[in-house]
Amino acid sequence: MKFEKLAGTFIFFTVLTNTLASAATITMPDIGTFEAPDGFTALSPAEIQVKYARGHPPQFVMGNTLRTTMIAYELRAIPLLEEQLAEVKSSVETTLSQTFPGMEWKKKALVKMHGRSWIHFEYTTRGVDYDVYNIMLLTPFSGKVLLLNFSSPKEQFRKTESVLRKSIQTIALNPDGSNHSSR
Repeated sequence: MKFEKLAGTFIFFTVLTNTLASAATITMPDIGTFEAPDGFTALSPAEIQVKYARGHPPQFVMGNTLRTTMIAYELRAIPLLEEQLAEVKSSVETTLSQTFPGMEWKKKALVKMHGRSWIHFEYTTRGVDYDVYNIMLLTPFSGKVLLLNFSSPKEQFRKTESVLRKSIQTIALNPDGSNHSSR
């Protein structure tokens, strides 16, 4: 299926968390902005390669000083229109379930956020040192796939959940990222 490549991308967004403070504005060049906790800094290319050693790493990752909480985003050159979201959601669900034995789904939904349609996944996976809670969002943007992932060690998620969700609510995309096919 043509969305298997897209689904494979999501496999590499599983890491992270610790305590969060107040917000700093993060600019996603040519995409938009979101608020991230103070103290979060961009990972170096070397850090990204270590954290995302399998396959295709995200374009941008930021984390707390301990590099245990991560926020990643990527604009993938995979064509996607809003009309395809249900099909992509199903394909990604299947791929993630097959890739992460023992994963536990918390949420699988199509949602509206800030006037855009998004796929919203929440799930836990087994990690090397600890289980990880992931909040993954994706939406069509300029005919491509925009993916954001907020990750936290499962045992610390209750401590960081409200701050991560607050950050998600601040996502503001540039208006030129078309969300629909031409009609």
